[in-house]
Amino acid sequence: MNSNNSPLKIILADDHPIVLKGLELYLVQNNFSILKTVTNGIECYNSILNLKPDIAIIDYEMPGMNAIEIVKKIKQVNCNTNIIIITTHKDEAIYEQANLYNVKGYILKEFAIEEIINCINSVANGERYISKGIYNYLLKNVNSNSVLNQLTLSEQKVVKLIAQNKTSTQIAEILFVSVKTIENQRSNITKKLELQKQKISLLDWVSKNKSFF
Repeated sequence: MNSNNSPLKIILADDHPIVLKGLELYLVQNNFSILKTVTNGIECYNSILNLKPDIAIIDYEMPGMNAIEIVKKIKQVNCNTNIIIITTHKDEAIYEQANLYNVKGYILKEFAIEEIINCINSVANGERYISKGIYNYLLKNVNSNSVLNQLTLSEQKVVKLIAQNKTSTQIAEILFVSVKTIENQRSNITKKLELQKQKISLLDWVSKNKSFF
């Protein structure tokens, strides 16, 4: 909440009326002041400039302008409204754009009701808030990249084909190399990943980490 204990003034933007109404009712029940609800990006941008809310909660995909485009434009006019983006996308590129433009809150729609109060309060206190679902996804990508970076490009191709349930013979045919070459690469991959030498070890690892690929 604000330092003077008055309700935070909020604009909500989402082009799905049911989602918009549900979020509005939930926030009103939790003592937040909803200045306006809007269903397109242009109206959202104009409402932010005219009403100067403390926080604007914006669905990433909006007709007219998406959330990142809105953020860029309000930064150009030195508007102090804090932005929370709600999205269905676990997209690292979108998150990086949001981070670049100092978006304070970034949450997944699937966790919106569960996380929105904590997100708003964090942002109101000058803190960043990132949805646990997005955080876990980004962390997983960092971990997967660090693992795969140990491998050569040809070894990465082999691992990805193993993840598609291809046999050594099939992989050899796809990559136009001998089966012996693939078996040697599998052995090297097993060593680099510090797995046990049994052939099943690499299969088990790939099965457990298919999300890396």
